[in-house]
Amino acid sequence: MGLETNPLFIDDLNSAWPLGTESQRQGDDHLRNIKQAVQGSFPNLGNEAVTATAAELNATVTSWESAFPVGTIYLTMGTHNPSTFLPGTWGIISEGRFLVGVGADPDGDAPAYSLGSTGGETEHTLTEAEMPAHVHQPGEGGAGFHIYKPGSGGSGHQTGTTTTTAGSTDSRGSGQSHENRPAYLACAIWQRLS
Repeated sequence: MGLETNPLFIDDLNSAWPLGTESQRQGDDHLRNIKQAVQGSFPNLGNEAVTATAAELNATVTSWESAFPVGTIYLTMGTHNPSTFLPGTWGIISEGRFLVGVGADPDGDAPAYSLGSTGGETEHTLTEAEMPAHVHQPGEGGAGFHIYKPGSGGSGHQTGTTTTTAGSTDSRGSGQSHENRPAYLACAIWQRLS
């Protein structure tokens, strides 16, 4: 007798079996195989009836293809690959990067971004050109800066015009890089590749 060995899916069943010459016991074995294959092919149906026609099921597949074309991005807080429940092949992208909208900022405050371009940095050390314009004013009596004022000629005072001697200011800052990211929430970013 022909009998499938452990059929897991409907495709594993042979529609020519059982033969009309087989015993009732062998027919029972076939029924058990059919149940196993149907349950393996549709594990999530539970106790609900499927009432969709073949045309409706095919239209659903087509609409999923339309809803998630190649290039679609899917964000999730889960660790599952979208290919387990969406059509196509998906790959995780943009690890450690933020997403930014393509095009130019309408206010002109930011550069125009082209599709697929990357840039930016996690930390940044300011260059002199990037520092805000500012002036260092050494204080009177500070290191390297002295003002001599005309006085009454008394002890410790000089008479005549004011004389200024310029020097340098004390060094400030460490030159270390600083955090360059806004507040964030990390999630998995997947893109449909095919």
